[in-house]
Amino acid sequence: MTHGTWYPKRGSMVKGYKYSAPISFDPKYGWLASGRFPAECIMDCSASGSVDFAVENWRSILKFSQALEPVRSLAERYLKEFGAWDDLATVDIATLADRVLWTACNDIAEQGEWAGLIH
Repeated sequence: MTHGTWYPKRGSMVKGYKYSAPISFDPKYGWLASGRFPAECIMDCSASGSVDFAVENWRSILKFSQALEPVRSLAERYLKEFGAWDDLATVDIATLADRVLWTACNDIAEQGEWAGLIH
């Protein structure tokens, strides 16, 4: 597997952004604070049809559940704004992470950016 282009592109985030660190979020506002999504992740998780396996696979590779644990309440608020899920407070962190990863990859694929757990 090649890793091609990553999101965010080097130099596109604020000064001091840590590209090579694990994915993390600002604990107060939910902004993407560090880390990158590989181009393959974005393509796999935003493909047409069912992408459940790809999302689960990339969640594991990126350790995305661990990244969301400290900001779970922000992740719930972020997903609540979509109006698609009514079980956000009760689902396990892996399910929550899958949903965030899926929406993030689709935003990046469609709009070219994703700032984090914000709308």
